[in-house]
Amino acid sequence: MSLIPKTLIQAYRGTDFIAYLPNCECVLRVGVRNTAMAQFLKDHESSNASYITACNPFSRIFDQADNQRATIQLESVISAMGLTIYPCDGRDPTGQWPDEPGFLILGAKRSKLRSIGRRFRQNAIIIVGRSGIPKLELLR
Repeated sequence: MSLIPKTLIQAYRGTDFIAYLPNCECVLRVGVRNTAMAQFLKDHESSNASYITACNPFSRIFDQADNQRATIQLESVISAMGLTIYPCDGRDPTGQWPDEPGFLILGAKRSKLRSIGRRFRQNAIIIVGRSGIPKLELLR
């Protein structure tokens, strides 16, 4: 059983995750196959991609400066691991939740992705496998 309220889980499922890839903006939604992402993973010989943010830990609204500092720290941690990343935003299409910049990470092991998400006190991360279907991975 998760510590995350069902309403928050539903909000995550309704979020657009926009990956800014070299040749396109790829909009990912939990449970919805994205053929462009499936092709991108195949072209890059990557088994998966994951969206992770450092903004608004445990889904509590932080000010923009705190979120920006956390995003810079996240980028530093991911880069130090030698992982390939692309900028990505989590965007609430209803506008009730602020955009959350983060990163699309290619090819990392699920355990590493979960560790990064927990380190930055996130409730969940998004993982997309070669099928191109984004899945919500709860961390609490």
